[in-house]
Amino acid sequence: MSLDLLRGVAALCVVVMHWLDANGSKGFHYSLLAVDFFFVLSGFVVSYSYRERLRQGMSLAEFMTLRVIRLYPMILVGVVIGVVRFVLKDHFDPAFARGPIWLFQHALLNVFMVPAFMDGFRADMFILDSALWSLFFEFLAYLLYALVLHRLSVAVLVAIVLGAGTGVWAWLTDGFSGNPALAGQLFGFIGDPSGTARVLFSFCLGVLAHELYRRNTVRVGLNGWIAGGALLGFFALPQGATSAELALLVMSLLFPLTVVACAKYSGRLVLPGFAKFLGEISYPIYVVHAPLLWLLEGGLKVAMKASPAGTGLSLIWYGLLFIPLATALSYALYRTYDLPVRSGLSAWRRARCGS
Repeated sequence: MSLDLLRGVAALCVVVMHWLDANGSKGFHYSLLAVDFFFVLSGFVVSYSYRERLRQGMSLAEFMTLRVIRLYPMILVGVVIGVVRFVLKDHFDPAFARGPIWLFQHALLNVFMVPAFMDGFRADMFILDSALWSLFFEFLAYLLYALVLHRLSVAVLVAIVLGAGTGVWAWLTDGFSGNPALAGQLFGFIGDPSGTARVLFSFCLGVLAHELYRRNTVRVGLNGWIAGGALLGFFALPQGATSAELALLVMSLLFPLTVVACAKYSGRLVLPGFAKFLGEISYPIYVVHAPLLWLLEGGLKVAMKASPAGTGLSLIWYGLLFIPLATALSYALYRTYDLPVRSGLSAWRRARCGS
């Protein structure tokens, strides 16, 4: 449950960061690294759940099917919200309308998780739901794990981490820095190659973290609430709060060690129901918050134009509207859509496989 709690804290920090960024603030800027923390968690959990099963003959198709069942239902919801947003945007802002052909092309690409570079190489890879960029790279990590990573030695995994770390370093000193003079450089955008370097680095760190857990190298458990508070404090830092060297050190050491220590924790968490709730909304809110944010912002702009006095909605009130709405919607989607759809697909797969 501690790991689910950490995932929820990280996801909510990403939501707050994007809300602040949409309103011109660079608070919670270090929540950009929450995605890298997700990759570490994924590497650990996938290795914990599938390492032996893959070594004992689990097929690539079976493994990837299980991953698709886990992630895809909410991906479809995120794309649908993105489609609705652009349909309304075209209607209320016809001077800048993209048109149905553009929308159909991007909807098709986003549904099948194919990056779109038709609007320029540095454009959004998944413009209908920008959160899908990290899921695209996560699927690549799953594929690589099933093909080769689960068989590699610790030494080879360390070598991959060191090699990918050079790319992460370039991104930290380029795209993460927010320096306009650097923002157009090779690693100064979300996508390939910065996304490739980040997922290889962090996912392999997660696989190595599982090795530490499996070999009982780390024997000290860490309460999830303490770890979650520490992550919250780090992710809440504003842009430029630390050096790139310190950020890389946190990613390299503290992220994987925190995951292992929380996995080792055997005590009882206070507020277990809330910890469970954070875990349940973590994935849905991550997937839907970006298109929902854009949709709500567009609605507010239309309302402000329609009212001579404007909405009078300040930054703080906008957050008090958006964040609870995103949280409530995510929980509702989890309970009424995501969980039952995944359960149904899993049951169908078991029946089809005869197991």
